[in-house]
Amino acid sequence: MKKILLLASAVCLAATSVSAYEFNPYVSAKAKYAFARNKVKVTGTYEGKDKLNDEIFGGSIAVGNTYNVMNGDFRLELEYTKNADAKEKNVKVKTQGVLLNVYYDFNLRTVVPLKPYVGVGMEIGRASCRERV
Repeated sequence: MKKILLLASAVCLAATSVSAYEFNPYVSAKAKYAFARNKVKVTGTYEGKDKLNDEIFGGSIAVGNTYNVMNGDFRLELEYTKNADAKEKNVKVKTQGVLLNVYYDFNLRTVVPLKPYVGVGMEIGRASCRERV
């Protein structure tokens, strides 16, 4: 409950009064690949340790809005992410999450169309681990 209140407070603080010409919504889709080495200890009918697969694919979709500020752009984004199940002989782990991201894009005003950015985010995630039968 405290996490939800914290997230709602952050959204309210970041909200600004927006006139029609400042409203610049966008949608973003991302694919990802993770290489991880995970070990899981399982208790229950199957007792022991298991090593999850090293390669996990996933994806996310985000909706956001861009606000023009001095010397750059400010972006506020809400993102949902889901990874493929990590599994091995006896264990299956599912993960998903919701993120609130804030970005600041720097306008360099150079000939090269390069726009570096800095971003921070906060995620509320869920992982569930089950025995495979």
